[in-house]
Amino acid sequence: MLVGINDIKNGLSVELEGAVYYVVSYENVKPGKGSAFVRTKLRNIKTGAILERTFRNEKIETVDIDKRTFQYLYTAGDIFEFMDHDTYEQMSLHRDQVGEVINYLKENLEATALIYKGQVLTLEPPMFIDLKIISTEPGIRYVQIRQ
Repeated sequence: MLVGINDIKNGLSVELEGAVYYVVSYENVKPGKGSAFVRTKLRNIKTGAILERTFRNEKIETVDIDKRTFQYLYTAGDIFEFMDHDTYEQMSLHRDQVGEVINYLKENLEATALIYKGQVLTLEPPMFIDLKIISTEPGIRYVQIRQ
């Protein structure tokens, strides 16, 4: 759906140059001379990169991103198996698609998938995860020096 620059809000999902972004922040600017414009910061959903973009009298394509909860089942090589909570269908994702969530996956963990046009853009881990620390590097002792 096309929207004007006055309809840009935080959290709005848009498609620009073939990539999907969401609006992190926006600022309506009305200079004394000339027409108004909107300065935005957009985050690429897939890569996380920030893009600063200024929009003037133009229409922007908004997109609907589907958020679904998936349960992590198991790993077979570079393939990670997830199950959709609503339909009980299994979905296979390659290691590259899972991203940083790999570091936090354990059996039966629920992750939120952001889906656009039937493809998983990214996985978001739950807000809180219970993990056990197995080993750590020795810490450096903090010494305060007085002068």
